[in-house]
Amino acid sequence: MKLALIFTNDWELFGDGSGDYFEVQHQPLVDLISLMDGYGAKLSIMAETFQQIKHEEFSSINSDFNKITVAWKEILKESYTKGHDVQLHIHPQWNEAKLENNEWVLGDNWSIGKRSKDQIEAFIELGKSYLESIITEIDKNYKCEVYRAGAYYIEPSNIVIDTLEKNGFICDTSVTKGTYVENYYDYRAAYSNILPWGIGSQGVTKKVENYSLVEIPINSAISLDSEAFKKFLPDLYYKFKFGVSLSEDEISWMRERDKVKSVRYPVSRRAYKKHENKSLSWYVNKILSINAIQLDYDYVPSSVFVKILKNILSDKQIAEYRNKDIVIPVVASGHVKDMHNTDNVKRILEGIKNELSDKVEFWTISEAAKYAKEKLI
Repeated sequence: MKLALIFTNDWELFGDGSGDYFEVQHQPLVDLISLMDGYGAKLSIMAETFQQIKHEEFSSINSDFNKITVAWKEILKESYTKGHDVQLHIHPQWNEAKLENNEWVLGDNWSIGKRSKDQIEAFIELGKSYLESIITEIDKNYKCEVYRAGAYYIEPSNIVIDTLEKNGFICDTSVTKGTYVENYYDYRAAYSNILPWGIGSQGVTKKVENYSLVEIPINSAISLDSEAFKKFLPDLYYKFKFGVSLSEDEISWMRERDKVKSVRYPVSRRAYKKHENKSLSWYVNKILSINAIQLDYDYVPSSVFVKILKNILSDKQIAEYRNKDIVIPVVASGHVKDMHNTDNVKRILEGIKNELSDKVEFWTISEAAKYAKEKLI
């Protein structure tokens, strides 16, 4: 048995439409692709497509948008040519986008699952056809067949799943078991934090036999947790939780990441922060609760990331596969807009090379979806 590590990246501007495309989206992707090419790793770019469509639509108003839309297409084609993947990611709030004082103002409804049936169908059909029109220029056999909901907001998911199936998709990868956002999604009872499962009209969290799509979850480590402890005493937190002592480089990297993000995307602009209901239970949960740590290479320090991979290899959920010629897909998530440099990813790749080279290989999300459908479900 081996693990197939799938580096996915939700490739986009910030949730309110802010951010300089070339600073927070284009150049970081160039840097990340260059790093991964050197290690034989693969990136699955979940391309926020409505953002691009709106930049094209408003290019007559803002001449800079022409440079952005051309660069967007070219970097996707270049990345795909190098063996990386390009699949669909939609933040539906872009549908209502308008320009005010040359800044984007987006809609309030971030959830594709809370849109009308007509909108859901139109959004997915448009996103798929747009991506395919670009990538088929260099590969006539390319198919847009994997979806991730913007901000993971896919629930209620029954119409979304039906629409994806009708449009030839084979996989969704929006779920992180153990995570919960009030009024948007509840993945605490999802089938697995590791293994893929078949989904249908019953929703993304339930495993069904007669399935429409494969759900490949973003991997998570679920246990008793304290977000406050993690924020203020990260070294002690990770030592207590994972038995890992962080290096000075890792601690410095985390501090710099948060500092850079606070400038690029101030808390006052973060819609998901504005909508938090800070009741007494909210504060209690920050101090101590059962929580999920998403396998996010922009936030999980490299030594902890590698330790999580080792823990997966001994997890009881995959015991039946341990002595078989089988590969378990493990999805990691990231956002280049949150990545001030590639240092953490480089340390992760070095750790895998040095400690897990015989146990971990690199796949795209499309490869994982086809394999899961054939071998694991």
